[in-house]
Amino acid sequence: MDGGGGNRAEAERWLYTANKLLSARDLHGAQSFAIRARESDPTFDASELLLTVIDTLLAGETRINDQHRDWYGILQILRYSTNIDHIAAQYHRLALLLDPHRNPFAFAAHAFSLIHDAWSVLSNPAKKAMYDADLRLLTSTPPPAPAATQHHHHQHHQHNPLTQAQPQSTPRRNLDLRTLRAGRAIRMCRIGQRPSQLGRLGRPSLRPRTTRRQRSRVSGPRVLIVTFCMSTLGFTRSAPCGARAAAGGSRRW
Repeated sequence: MDGGGGNRAEAERWLYTANKLLSARDLHGAQSFAIRARESDPTFDASELLLTVIDTLLAGETRINDQHRDWYGILQILRYSTNIDHIAAQYHRLALLLDPHRNPFAFAAHAFSLIHDAWSVLSNPAKKAMYDADLRLLTSTPPPAPAATQHHHHQHHQHNPLTQAQPQSTPRRNLDLRTLRAGRAIRMCRIGQRPSQLGRLGRPSLRPRTTRRQRSRVSGPRVLIVTFCMSTLGFTRSAPCGARAAAGGSRRW
């Protein structure tokens, strides 16, 4: 049946389902079906009555920091509103919609008691001022850290030995010089020259290299000549220097 430019029968079915969900305290499910009923027939006043009950109950379940009820939300007005005439007009409008003698839906009486409690707080200037002060205290954000604390933290971070820069390693130039010397020493040992005969940076010294056999050939005749001369003059290897001087003085060979 079409009533007032909408599908009244479909709206009634949606409202019946919404009221059953409301009785089971499924507020969000009841709200969705009540909105469908209003869309099916915008002129059906029962949809507005049911949505007012649901919106008031949802606002009544809201807690500010788990402590205070949101009286502004229950009356559907802006928070910290100071216009008492607007608050009164909103209360009277909701009271007419939630009157238990006029509203047949579930929890209408509980919703009516919620708006009455909200009006008793927001219509009294002393209670409203106290409620607003508590509300601002609960919803205010914590202040930032003082600048002195931040500066002390910055200094502690600078003096922390774990955050300071580690000492630099050995310069690469010194490492390259040691590697160059070791490499050249190895190459000179491979060609038969001792590493001790290498100069700075691994350069070979200018002193000629003699083998053991060559050194024995040179020093051997000198030892024989000196020994022969000493035996001829009557010196022994253990004779003191003074005896050799008395015998004939020292001679240079």
